[in-house]
Amino acid sequence: MNHQHTDISHIGEFGLIQRIQELVRSHSGNLNVQHNLIKGIADDAAVFYPTPGKAQLLTTDALVEGIHFDLTFTSLKHLGWKAIAASISDVAAMGGDPRYITVSLSLPEKITVEMIEEFYEGALLACKKYS
Repeated sequence: MNHQHTDISHIGEFGLIQRIQELVRSHSGNLNVQHNLIKGIADDAAVFYPTPGKAQLLTTDALVEGIHFDLTFTSLKHLGWKAIAASISDVAAMGGDPRYITVSLSLPEKITVEMIEEFYEGALLACKKYS
């Protein structure tokens, strides 16, 4: 086990992705899904064959308060739009056609049901705009 400590800021996002790719690749013999995988760990999206002749993209993003947005300046409606736009952008960057969205939320106690509804109003507007 490596006990050296390297700050992520020293190697950056793409350096970290490369390190994770190398680690997963070295263990990939134990993973039974590699034959369906076109592009695995990457910045935008993974690409795989769910069935022969059909390629599918899978992406996920985390928007973190204080890093990607500040609720002092950002409405939840705009944040919902941004969350969808980020995922659509990742799929488009890989040449894909976005069809479905999954949303994962990690909510502090200050967030109310009405705030989540406002978030989804923005998300649904973005979904409608981009079909």
